[in-house]
Amino acid sequence: MSAFVPGSSFGDYRVVRKLGAGASGEVWLLESGRSGLKAAAKILAPELAQVHEHRIRFVREAATAMEIRHPNLVRVYDVGEDPETELCYMLMEYVSGGTLAERIAREGALPVAEALRIVRALASLVEVVSSRGIVHRDIKPGNILIGDGGEPKLSDLGIARFAGVPAEAGGSVGGAMVGTLAYMAPEQMLDPRTVDVRADIYSLGVVLFEMLAGRRPFGGDVVRMVADRIGGDAVPDVREFRPDASEAVAGLVRLMCAADPEERVRSPRALLSLVDWAERGAA
Repeated sequence: MSAFVPGSSFGDYRVVRKLGAGASGEVWLLESGRSGLKAAAKILAPELAQVHEHRIRFVREAATAMEIRHPNLVRVYDVGEDPETELCYMLMEYVSGGTLAERIAREGALPVAEALRIVRALASLVEVVSSRGIVHRDIKPGNILIGDGGEPKLSDLGIARFAGVPAEAGGSVGGAMVGTLAYMAPEQMLDPRTVDVRADIYSLGVVLFEMLAGRRPFGGDVVRMVADRIGGDAVPDVREFRPDASEAVAGLVRLMCAADPEERVRSPRALLSLVDWAERGAA
């Protein structure tokens, strides 16, 4: 991706700096030379852009995000291939506050009321996304950006499962595990192709635990983490790390992170009601 260097041009934009990088590519900050408005460009790694499946997934992620208008989803403006660099790009809303992961690493645990507010906002988004038959499958602090007003914005639909789309085109290949292990529901570890919205609710519950405790509920090496999760181990009581959390808040975490999906919160609508309950108990 050498074509992207600070000061170079990309269409009508000037490249400012790299915002981040991962296995699938890089994200760069752009600024319009005419209006001064900022945007983010997600660039698919060239080696992945040569693989048909990855190009399809990249375009579908962008198209889906463009169709869903929700204040807690990072907006996508355009997707395509730059004729000069031949790079596959996704032009997105620039969210200036960094990620929730960065904030937790910098500040530690969040106030209880703020953690519940973030969960409420994201549950509202998950309700809209799931109504379209989409399971995100990678809700984690690193995919949650913080807007100027403190509002959370979920990004990265790249490994989402889409109803009616063959598994190989929907983010999992040959049933391989997809997602981020520390936030993954037990059933997602076993078969990511068959999960439903309850897997996203589990992941959001782990995020809630981390916001409250300043640490993840599970640690250790990969083998131990998988064994504990598939073995049905419960998340610790969040009050062990956050004594000021109420029983209502601790109960919400337990219900979101139940190892058995049949015992977990069953829908985003039910989750929103439980957040109301937890907020009253925390008051």
